[in-house]
Amino acid sequence: MKFTLIIWVCTFLYNECSPPIQHQKLYPNWKQCVDAAYDYSITFLTQQNIEDVNNMKLATKFVCKEADSV
Repeated sequence: MKFTLIIWVCTFLYNECSPPIQHQKLYPNWKQCVDAAYDYSITFLTQQNIEDVNNMKLATKFVCKEADSV
C-alpha cells in the first residue's frame, strides 16, 4: 500500500491554513510518509523569518492518505 502526503501551512494566531499541498511522490509505507512530513515541516519553518513564525504562530499540519483513497 502506498501513501501520499498532504500538508498545510497554518497560522494558529488566526486559526487558518493555506490550501493543501499534495506531494506528487508516493511513499511505500506510512512511516516514510510521516518522516517526509516532518522533514518538510522542519525545512519550511527554518527557512522562514523567526519573527514571522513567532508572530503568526506558524506551524504545519499533515495527513498521509492511502494513494487509492485520494
